[in-house]
Amino acid sequence: MTGWKITDNSTKYKYYFSEFTLSQGATVTLYTCNGGDTGTELYWGYKISVWNNDGDTAWLYDADGSLVDRMDK
Repeated sequence: MTGWKITDNSTKYKYYFSEFTLSQGATVTLYTCNGGDTGTELYWGYKISVWNNDGDTAWLYDADGSLVDRMDK
């Protein structure tokens, strides 16, 4: 997923995946706070909330900038 990114609705906040490989059928959890990355957990490093409390959408783009998926909450 190197070069892929996740943004919020406003696109103000962007998370870029560094060197990271996600196996087929596997999942990864992205936390917006600080922490140490593992093979199943990644940390964005913000000290503030990124997602709106009343709902937001996470947009996932591949390294070419094409929309791959989105998740509404």
